[in-house]
Amino acid sequence: MMMTSDIREDVRKKYAQAITNKLNCCGNEASDNPVTGNLYEKNKSEGLPDCTQAEQEELGGALISAFIRAKKPKESLTEGQDYRIRNAQEEDLLLIHQLLTDNGLTTEGVKEHLHDFLVADDQGIIGVIGLEFSDTAVMLRSLAVDKKIRKRGIASALVDHALNIGRAKGSVSAYLLTTTADQFAARWGFNNIERSEIPEILLQSSALNHFCPDSSICMKLSF
Repeated sequence: MMMTSDIREDVRKKYAQAITNKLNCCGNEASDNPVTGNLYEKNKSEGLPDCTQAEQEELGGALISAFIRAKKPKESLTEGQDYRIRNAQEEDLLLIHQLLTDNGLTTEGVKEHLHDFLVADDQGIIGVIGLEFSDTAVMLRSLAVDKKIRKRGIASALVDHALNIGRAKGSVSAYLLTTTADQFAARWGFNNIERSEIPEILLQSSALNHFCPDSSICMKLSF
């Protein structure tokens, strides 16, 4: 059944807000999961009283569909098939800067260390990670992925490549500074450390020392 064409704008706004509210809370309220709960009664009491019963039932069905689409796992992209990881080139610099800026990361030191940056390329730069070396230590930095295709395995592939390069160049430990990605880094065995435990020569040579706040989480992985 199609909704009546003259449904009022305020009802449409209430419907949009109901979807937003539901998707915001669905991860924490299993008892309200619209796939398993009685959505009609909940909609009727939560902001759609101006619709007819038929309209509310249709809105409820649309809300269930929206919930399912939002919760459906995103399909992972395959390196070598959907994109490739390669060494950054000078002509990539502006796109790398834009990607880092879009992700709220500093661009300081990127140009100086560009030869040790990797990019994920799919007819354009969709991901980046950088390495900074000192003696037998390597600092991972500037991990960013295009916001439209996050959680598709690109960041993990970039980290894998970066660590493999670090090992191949003789590094015995890897370090990073982060404010948000500590749980992500822990997947590779990175552990929290004090900032003072980062080799001084590595820290002082890194632009991150000046741009990562003292509150940053410092982590180390031993190879």
